Amino acid sequence: MFVIAKGLVELIAERHGQKHLVGFIEAGQFLGEKAVLSDSPHQRAFSAKTKTETAILELGLHAIEKIRKNAPDLMNDLLKQMFQMAALRLDRANQLSQALRPADTTQRFC
Repeated sequence: MFVIAKGLVELIAERHGQKHLVGFIEAGQFLGEKAVLSDSPHQRAFSAKTKTETAILELGLHAIEKIRKNAPDLMNDLLKQMFQMAALRLDRANQLSQALRPADTTQRFC
């Protein structure tokens, strides 16, 4: 998991050999949080590229466990931020699917 301490990071989707800008992550936000949910590997959805001078904190599963044990208040803050980010991303995905959904309900089930 990477926490952006300073700067701006682009999220880039690579599909069919082409790169598409998906969005930005800025200071105080993070990416790669799925990596600290379990020991098993997962497939990345996006690539990341710094857009400005950036300072990044990398937290692995071991570091997250240390934070949980030694600084539970910090862990609660981190989890709150993760849930807020997940909710924001879900809202964006829902808005996109709503915009792309056909108005004719018969087309939805074909």
